[in-house]
Amino acid sequence: MARVPSSRTSRLVAVLSLTVIIKVAASRSDRRSPVVRSLITPEPVVTSLCCITTLSRSRSSRPASAWRYSSRSTNSLMVEAEGKISSALCSSSSPVRRFRAQKPRRPENGRRRAARRPGGRVDIGAYDHFELELLALPDAVARIPDGATVALGRPPALGLVRELIRQGRRDLDLVGVPTGDIAIELLIAAGCARSLHSSGVDLGEHGQAPAFGRAVESGALRVTDSTCPALLMALQAGASGIPWTPVPGLLGSDLMTRRPDLRVLEGMAIVPALRPQFALVQARRADPQGDAVIATTYDDRLLIQASSTVIMSVDEVRPGATDVLARGEQVIPAAYIDVLTVAPSEDAGAATERYLESISVHTR
Repeated sequence: MARVPSSRTSRLVAVLSLTVIIKVAASRSDRRSPVVRSLITPEPVVTSLCCITTLSRSRSSRPASAWRYSSRSTNSLMVEAEGKISSALCSSSSPVRRFRAQKPRRPENGRRRAARRPGGRVDIGAYDHFELELLALPDAVARIPDGATVALGRPPALGLVRELIRQGRRDLDLVGVPTGDIAIELLIAAGCARSLHSSGVDLGEHGQAPAFGRAVESGALRVTDSTCPALLMALQAGASGIPWTPVPGLLGSDLMTRRPDLRVLEGMAIVPALRPQFALVQARRADPQGDAVIATTYDDRLLIQASSTVIMSVDEVRPGATDVLARGEQVIPAAYIDVLTVAPSEDAGAATERYLESISVHTR
């Protein structure tokens, strides 16, 4: 007697069939299209086939730059690729989001334009890019309004953080990726934070973060608890344009009872995507074209891909900054960066020591 395939096996076959259809459609289309490249290139987004990205293209005559993630909520996801439609597994409601890295938005006349330098712009000579703006530190931070969602990477961009405090931002929803450090502590101590989404806050070898602890105990700070894998997978889902992602290892933990936004599907915890409005990142250097060099030690690259607006501070801007990379360095293309500012990095350990000394003096 023939064995009837299980539902899980049927779904696996559906996913594999979908992959074949997409690759066949890609082989018959323009491989220069950024969307086609994203479909046939083994990027992390392929791992999200369990949740299938919703893509749409209205007509074949529409230019490649017009591709968008579409906002769609249906019982059956559809993936459109060159007019070939394939069914997928689950429901989705992805926000409109352009492919930042593959296709930066051009000016209306279709030509590159040199960056204008009105008051507040930093002049670095032959700076030229489609969208990226090089601003003075106060003007870069002024882009962030009260009540915004701000994610902070590592090493902390302390120049941007101190400017946020100086400008008196309030009710910020902070995201520590994957944990918080002195940057999160400073924003909480200054009264800038309304909530925090992170897997923890500490000051490294200096111990606990006192302002964070007081804010949590008093109820002044709303905390969305997470784990490092869950937070990073949520960012991966946000970077891939999918609404949620499965994360192993959460079932049976207290996190499932403390997080009402988590769901269980077929024995797997489902975590909603995380798409911060702003990401504050510290880079080592950048070239006049806007390409920047960061460390590979932490998860800033994933944070940059998932965030809507990236504000990056760099130690210096100089020609040829990305030509030679040292061990542990990687390049972030200019297409991922929205605002660039020059602000030398600070040593997080020294900044933590100064902070703890200052509060010990005031509490004596």
